[in-house]
Amino acid sequence: MTPGTRVWHVGPGRDQGRRMSAETQTSYHEYLITVTEEANRFTARVTREGGHIEHNGHVSEGWKTASCASLDRAVFVAKKAIDTDTIR
Repeated sequence: MTPGTRVWHVGPGRDQGRRMSAETQTSYHEYLITVTEEANRFTARVTREGGHIEHNGHVSEGWKTASCASLDRAVFVAKKAIDTDTIR
């Protein structure tokens, strides 16, 4: 990671009545969403423990969202990709 980069382990979303914090790590279904902040932009990385992720006809260890303006948006995009089978 480059200097000035922060990594957030994202827990359950606000829609479930809980707050996201840097020290909380929770999976979403069988996936782990990790959000990295760099230069006030947020990128979510989705991984699956012990497995690979299929996306766009490729198989890899993880999948990243495009850079988002907020932590909430990055998490939303990652969850939507999981829920719509963009990644599996």
